[in-house]
Amino acid sequence: FGERSDIDARTFAFAGGVIKLVRDAGPRLPRALGDHAVMMAAEIGELAVEAQVGNNKERFVKKMTSARRLSRQIAYWLKLIDEAEAVPRDRIIALLDQARQIN
Repeated sequence: FGERSDIDARTFAFAGGVIKLVRDAGPRLPRALGDHAVMMAAEIGELAVEAQVGNNKERFVKKMTSARRLSRQIAYWLKLIDEAEAVPRDRIIALLDQARQIN
């Protein structure tokens, strides 16, 4: 899909990881919990992409601040998914590490 900046690539990979995690958890994971995590992960990437459009520094800071806030919030949701014991913990830990790197 063309060249991506580092943050675009990282947030895209993170969202893909969350999608795969939720998919692999299947019915062991409450649907609302999985759906919310996927939406948050996708929004982090969307905000990062939007931040880079145009030359407006204020818009960039605002969008990236929102993306960073969501990356902190999704850590809570990932920990809830871990509590559901629907997927191996090492996959959660890897996503938590990615969320910290985005933040």
